[in-house]
Amino acid sequence: MFLRLLGVLVFFCLAGPLSAAPQLGLDGTWVGETSYEGKVGRLECVFHVTGDTFTGTSRSLADDSSKPWTMKEGKINGNRISYKAGNDEDGYPVHVTGVLNGDTLELTIDVTDAGERISATLHRKK
Repeated sequence: MFLRLLGVLVFFCLAGPLSAAPQLGLDGTWVGETSYEGKVGRLECVFHVTGDTFTGTSRSLADDSSKPWTMKEGKINGNRISYKAGNDEDGYPVHVTGVLNGDTLELTIDVTDAGERISATLHRKK
C-alpha cells in the first residue's frame, strides 16, 4: 500500500510541472510566406513568450515601409497558439491561430473586417 501511494505521489509531482510548462519553442523570430487567392507574400513574426502567454509583432516583408502590427492576447495551448493583431490606425481586426510543429509554424489569419482568410507557413529564423 505504501509503495502504491508513493508511486502516485511521485507521478503527480513529476507530471504537474511538465504539464504546466509551455510545450513550445515559440520565442524568437519567424519568417515565411503567406498565401491568399494565389498571391504570395512574405511575413515576419517576433514572439516574446512568458509562460503560456506571449506578445510580439508581425509585419509584411513586401516593402521596407510596412509598419509592424502588435500582437495582443497571445495564448499557448499545447502546440497551438492564438492571438489578435492590428496596427494603431486599424485597431485589431485580425485573429490568428496557429500550430507549431518543430521549426515550422502554420498560421491561419482571419481578417475580421474583410472576411478574408490567409494562410502562412513560417520557419524559425536562424
